[in-house]
Amino acid sequence: MSENSITASVVLRNRIKVYDNIDTMNLQFIRITDRMFRLMGENYPATVTLPLKEMVTEFLYLKNFLDNFNNIVIFILIVLGVLLIYSLMNSNVDEKTYEFGMMRTLGLPKKAIRLLLILQALSFSIPGFILGIVSCFILNMFLSYLIFDFVQEFKTY
Repeated sequence: MSENSITASVVLRNRIKVYDNIDTMNLQFIRITDRMFRLMGENYPATVTLPLKEMVTEFLYLKNFLDNFNNIVIFILIVLGVLLIYSLMNSNVDEKTYEFGMMRTLGLPKKAIRLLLILQALSFSIPGFILGIVSCFILNMFLSYLIFDFVQEFKTY
């Protein structure tokens, strides 16, 4: 840099790797600015501003928040699903207590009744699981298309 230089812009080669993580970003920028000031001289009257780093940092915080929020929603939905299956099985057992007693009286072993209850639980959970996976896949495709289309409208490069 000569005495006539007012502004110097730096373009990074691996921008995606640098801007992916806050710690990596800080380390890379410290290395870059240290190298610049070693070349210019430590007492060179210059300041470094990183506006893109500040914006990316805010978006990374937003990404962290949305990831955590998504995990909480998934956890709540799993708990609700378990409670639903439990209540269905509990009401089913309460309704059929008499029938299970009659089966035991007629000589059906306890293992067979347990197997019957397990099969009923699987008949509740497996179709729900398959339906949930298929509907999530379809919803994901739809939302991905909307987001991709939205991003394409604002792309300027």
